[in-house]
Amino acid sequence: MMNASITIERKMTMNIGDYSNISPCVTVRIDDVPLTKLPNISKYLSTVVSGLFAIESASLADEAQSIRNLGYNKYAKEISERETNIRKVIDASMEKINE
Repeated sequence: MMNASITIERKMTMNIGDYSNISPCVTVRIDDVPLTKLPNISKYLSTVVSGLFAIESASLADEAQSIRNLGYNKYAKEISERETNIRKVIDASMEKINE
């Protein structure tokens, strides 16, 4: 039986006011999908990607608001001060993905 790969992406640049833009992007790819299942998997994967895109959009909007509220220099300083903790969260998430 033939298989295919399917990639679904959502991306957009949004003006969030005050001359600020965000550009959320979510891409999900699934390999080795049987051709007979492609339409259904595509439909459900599209729903998943749309949900992830909505979450990513809100997260980026919140982050942009934090930058506006704090000012970029203070925001960057706070991120630098939290880098070790941020890396721990990333590492823990990568471990969960690889389980």
